[in-house]
Amino acid sequence: MSAPSSETSQAIIESLQEGVLFIRLDDPGSSVNRLRPEWIDRITALLDNAQRNPDVRGVAVVSAKPGSFIAGVDLDLFRTHTTREAVEQLSRQGQEMLDRIETYPKPIVACIHGSCMGGGTELALACRYRVVSRSPSTRIALPEVKLGLLPGMGGTQRLPRRIGLAAALPYLLTGRNLYAKQAAASGFADAVVKPEYLEAAAVRLIQKGPDDKTTKRLRAVRRRAWFQNAPLIRIVILKSARKQVLKTTQGNYPAPPAILEAVETGLAQGMKAGLRHEARLFAELAVGPESGALRSLFFAMTAAKRNPFQAASPEVADGAGRAGAAVIGVAGAGLMGSGIAEVSLAGGDRVILYDLNAEACRKAARTIHKALEKRRRTGQIDRLEMDRQLSSLKTTTRLEDLAPCTLVIEAVVERPDVKRELFRALTQLTSNRTVLASNTSALPISDLFPPETRPAFGVGMHYFSPVQKMPLLEVIRTNDSCEEALHAAVAAGLRQGKIPITVNDGPGFYTTRILAPFMNEALLLFEEGADVRETDRIMREAGFPVGPFTLLDEVGLDVGAHVGDVLGALFRERGGRTSDLSHRLAADGHTGRKGGAGFYLYEADTGGGSASGRKRKGPRPLNPALAAYRQGAAGQSAEGAGGREAGQSAASSTTPNASASAQAETRDRMLLMMVNEAAHCLGEGILQSAA
Repeated sequence: MSAPSSETSQAIIESLQEGVLFIRLDDPGSSVNRLRPEWIDRITALLDNAQRNPDVRGVAVVSAKPGSFIAGVDLDLFRTHTTREAVEQLSRQGQEMLDRIETYPKPIVACIHGSCMGGGTELALACRYRVVSRSPSTRIALPEVKLGLLPGMGGTQRLPRRIGLAAALPYLLTGRNLYAKQAAASGFADAVVKPEYLEAAAVRLIQKGPDDKTTKRLRAVRRRAWFQNAPLIRIVILKSARKQVLKTTQGNYPAPPAILEAVETGLAQGMKAGLRHEARLFAELAVGPESGALRSLFFAMTAAKRNPFQAASPEVADGAGRAGAAVIGVAGAGLMGSGIAEVSLAGGDRVILYDLNAEACRKAARTIHKALEKRRRTGQIDRLEMDRQLSSLKTTTRLEDLAPCTLVIEAVVERPDVKRELFRALTQLTSNRTVLASNTSALPISDLFPPETRPAFGVGMHYFSPVQKMPLLEVIRTNDSCEEALHAAVAAGLRQGKIPITVNDGPGFYTTRILAPFMNEALLLFEEGADVRETDRIMREAGFPVGPFTLLDEVGLDVGAHVGDVLGALFRERGGRTSDLSHRLAADGHTGRKGGAGFYLYEADTGGGSASGRKRKGPRPLNPALAAYRQGAAGQSAEGAGGREAGQSAASSTTPNASASAQAETRDRMLLMMVNEAAHCLGEGILQSAA
């Protein structure tokens, strides 16, 4: 065994207290701990020495990093371990270290506070006990599936054995977070305590073991796990999970089926067989194109979480460029405005939410309160944090109440005259350094800030609906925008938990601009005779969460028409064809879900059911009025179809059960329009880099 390097010695520090060997992880030069192969020898040596030392009754693994236990394995390893054999050997080394921890004769306790991800969670599962801090910052997960991987150090084997198959699969297959309250209820945690009592609880567990109440709770968890993992029940659970995985991924992601395969092997053939198969599958996934693409996306997203304008602001910022808490104004208390207010509160800001309509303000406040209560019940926040956020929210119908704000984000009606008038008024009310931001999806930002509105402090902040769930934030800079204003906008987005990308101003910016030709191509396909439902299915199979016609209905065909007005001229200048179908449908009252009919019929339902309140069975019906909107012979054929649903005419170019070549043509026409427009954005300087 080689002597540990000085850097490894600095990263892993030992101390003996009350008969407990504390192994403190403190990765030098990093804000978080990441498991590294060179740590294996050091940890193994410490355990060997502790096993021989009669003064050591047990071991506690803790982190010296504030707000973080272990953030997972160092992903840079995949840049040096590029072959299947090398990756499998890496996985086996990690498994062997955790096997040593699991079979250690003295109790080992994982003390978890803050983020515990991937390899950190796998290490915790191998310990005899887990103490979890009761803190909103404590999040436990196995997020490897989001990188196109599976947990490669025993996570597919230990989590189902610990909490049961049915309970474990949602965490393995989605990478979702396990919070302190859920950790206790599921049986993952042996104790949940306040952060300041974490180490004391570890000492108590090592010296006395779990108390009677905990023992009773964990005994019930073990019975539940045994039942779920029993052969007959296991078969039913895995069959259902495979069906759901196929429905969700459409076969585009190999990691979820591989996770199910590794879990099944271990439960059917034993732990050793399961670990061997896990390592093989981990290696196969790691060298595959899907995981490579998802890891590249992860690195790009991580880079986007640093503020490129950090040096431009006099405000004190943290290492990522997130400025300290601010007073943020939100103008407009509708769906978008209330969502922006909610994520701003979660980021620690004070929020003043303005709307002319008092009822809109009250509704937004109720919505935010309900969302916070739900997060409190699930253990994501505690009562103190909920009260802090609620006390930081002020609603008002007086525009002058926005005067103290350092940043005001408008989320009002999508009309440039209304937005310009609002910014003129805010310019008079607020400080000369107050940043004014527009949450428009397509209107050029420079047009919204005439000279009298301090255009240097005007930017775009384009959020996506629902704001609480969609991570992307598009920050739009004009030729006039100063870097101080851009810093404030990006810093606010980072505090809100967003992934901000900065793009230059132009019609549709980046996201709306690449989506517009994609949607336009769907309308052209329809006019040529394509089947609505089949086109939606093809694009779902290509990886989109919903098809283009469903998306048009959700967004609203009137909104789609507005975006077409903004971007249509740009496409026609390049010789592209544009469709006016959204205009024609919206003008005739077919506005989509909100109007009850678009490409599909929605009757009076709001949640997928029917007007009678019964859940709808089978596919959603198509709108029979669509037949009149076909062009040329296709339209005549559809109209003469004797009541057959629109889009299923004999003239359809993409019928249900269309040939593989016809389906490929539809998919390529749709996707390549988006790819082509992204290339135009890069070439024109809307984007600064391909990442």
